[in-house]
Amino acid sequence: MTRPFTPRDALRLRQEQAAGTALELETTVLVSQSPLRQAVSSMLRVGASGVRTYVLSLPDGAGGFVQARRRAHAPEADITFIAPA
Repeated sequence: MTRPFTPRDALRLRQEQAAGTALELETTVLVSQSPLRQAVSSMLRVGASGVRTYVLSLPDGAGGFVQARRRAHAPEADITFIAPA
């Protein structure tokens, strides 16, 4: 089941972000924002980054995270980070 990121997912994302793959170099290198920081700021609407974080939870306890940024004036989104468990 896939659902939006909530504060209770913060610890798990913090642990898994080290094993994840960043697919957007600008945010990773120049801005230096971690996936956890982006997830929390987008949830609180503090940063207008446009990044949404989704959580995959499987019945056996496995899962992962994916972050995507919607394109301006288009229905598509670009995956910026992925962290499978």
